Amino acid sequence: MFIRTEKETLLSAITPALCAVSTKSTAPVLECLYFQADEATGRVTVTGFDNNKGLKTDFPATVLAGGGILLFGHKLSSFVRALPDGEVTLSNDDKLVATVSCKKSKMEFSGLSEQNFPALPELSGDKEFLLEQGVLKKLLSGVIFSYLQEETKPALTGVLFELAGGKLSLCSCDGYRISKTAAAIESDLETSFLVPGRNLSELIKLLDDSDEPVKISVARRHVIFTFNDLIFFSRLVEEPFIDYKRTLPNAFSCTASFDPQEALQCVERTALVIDDRAKSPAIFTVGGEVIYLKSQTSNGKVESEFSAQIEGEGLVIGFNTRYLADALKGALAFGSGPVFFEFVSPLKGAVLRPMEGDDFYYMILPIRIQQ
Repeated sequence: MFIRTEKETLLSAITPALCAVSTKSTAPVLECLYFQADEATGRVTVTGFDNNKGLKTDFPATVLAGGGILLFGHKLSSFVRALPDGEVTLSNDDKLVATVSCKKSKMEFSGLSEQNFPALPELSGDKEFLLEQGVLKKLLSGVIFSYLQEETKPALTGVLFELAGGKLSLCSCDGYRISKTAAAIESDLETSFLVPGRNLSELIKLLDDSDEPVKISVARRHVIFTFNDLIFFSRLVEEPFIDYKRTLPNAFSCTASFDPQEALQCVERTALVIDDRAKSPAIFTVGGEVIYLKSQTSNGKVESEFSAQIEGEGLVIGFNTRYLADALKGALAFGSGPVFFEFVSPLKGAVLRPMEGDDFYYMILPIRIQQ
């Protein structure tokens, strides 16, 4: 392979593909990007694949010799970024030694044979629908923080996509909270699938806030997101998701409405004395025309409050401040209007949702307060 292209053009392909390059693999091939140069088309395809998720893209180049090679992704990226602006040449010899040069800078390093790259899944599906990038990014932002990080319960490590009746819903749950977002879309397709949350955490970094479309294709074991000349693909979680709808409360003894921005600032202040060493819930006293917060640990004590309109019986309840901050940030992503915080009892799940619409829903389990 022997190609010439601009530094920024090369980086524009390498950078997103790095999301699918492993950094801690015992298989060196999974730390590589696969470069394929085609003389006929004058384009170079770059693919990253860690056997769990992948990204494929291409860029224009002067292809003096076609061929393919595997190059260690992060090493290559670091060197290209350090090059001066201008035309870059990238080539390899028959011993798989790659040379990258620009002006007076040159680097040589060993690559791997393209025959070692793992086989890619078929990048097409039998179910397809379109969604604006900004809408998908918004939907993901409201659920991406509440999937289970550990592999103890595989189904909870994913985000559930449910499409029916012209509405797309996303849901995640880590055992302590449930997040759900929804948006109307133009599709009569009905399907559901479960995508690993860690993979979606990489996808959301690639999305922008535009109305440019994302084509979502669902295959038996993979889902493919196509946008901005990128093809991002992920394996599906094959475990069934929990029947989360059965756990959602539908009757409440107390409802508070308030400004989510004011509440978020208050929660973040209250969390200042809470860390991994001094774990403790923030105590919420709900009543009158305010919600009063207090947290006290070995690090110190913080008290704060924010205005609220409260209906029903007041109560005292404890919450994980990080979980509640996540919920308020999610609600703010769906609008700046007031939100409802609905309570059943000090020991049962509470619900946070916008006063208008049902595009965001968050249920959080309280923490028992030690008397």
